[in-house]
Amino acid sequence: MTVMVSLDMEKAFNKIDMKLKEASFPSRFFKTIRAYLRDRRFYKVNWMAPSERSLLLGVPQGSALGPVLFTIYIIDIPKSDDQRVLNAADDTAILATSRNTELALKLAQVHLTKISNFSDVHGPTINPRKTQAIAFAWKQHGPFPKIKIRAMEMNWSSKIEYSGMILDKRLNFAEHLRARYRALGAVRHPILSNNCLKPKTGVMLYKSHIHPTLTYASTIWVTTAPTLHYLPCECIKSLLAISTTRIPTHFAAYIDTLERD
Repeated sequence: MTVMVSLDMEKAFNKIDMKLKEASFPSRFFKTIRAYLRDRRFYKVNWMAPSERSLLLGVPQGSALGPVLFTIYIIDIPKSDDQRVLNAADDTAILATSRNTELALKLAQVHLTKISNFSDVHGPTINPRKTQAIAFAWKQHGPFPKIKIRAMEMNWSSKIEYSGMILDKRLNFAEHLRARYRALGAVRHPILSNNCLKPKTGVMLYKSHIHPTLTYASTIWVTTAPTLHYLPCECIKSLLAISTTRIPTHFAAYIDTLERD
């Protein structure tokens, strides 16, 4: 069994400055980063009275350097040979695996306590109300004892979202595939009801939105939930087959290949 705890770190990008000062980086690098972070402003619009404020902490979210700086910030987070700590930008998770259910739960609890104590001293703050726990096992021998963080018990989740993927307790990615399919619902009607849509525009929509949405993390889920693989095929068909004469040849070949696979 594998226990996964997804940690919700509050304002994770807002407390990086002190760690950079403690790290032994070359002065030239530190000056570059300092120039990147300083003299930033944000505007708060309250009805008709906008006000300008200075940003003294954090990094620009969505920037290329943001995840790199955050990785530097949490590089000292407690690690163990018995557990794994996953980091994707500010998404942090603990994995504890064992054939023995009680041991897996104990390992997860011990490491969670270490990280919680670390965050209390060095930051960022862990929000126990938004932190989630899930147990991956083919046979669920529940109910399992609840894991605690700061004396607060966490309920077990049947699914959890990490780095844009929805992981269910059996890891068959059924929920993830259904969510990907539903995510395109907003564009299906406008495309299907548009009789003037040019093939060139359809190709652009496919490449920029449809294909990335459907195939996100496909190298992981393609070997699971084979009965649900029809969803991407049907979605591509319904979005592109506005009329049979408007499906590009390479799209038709792609759909046929996807269905065979």
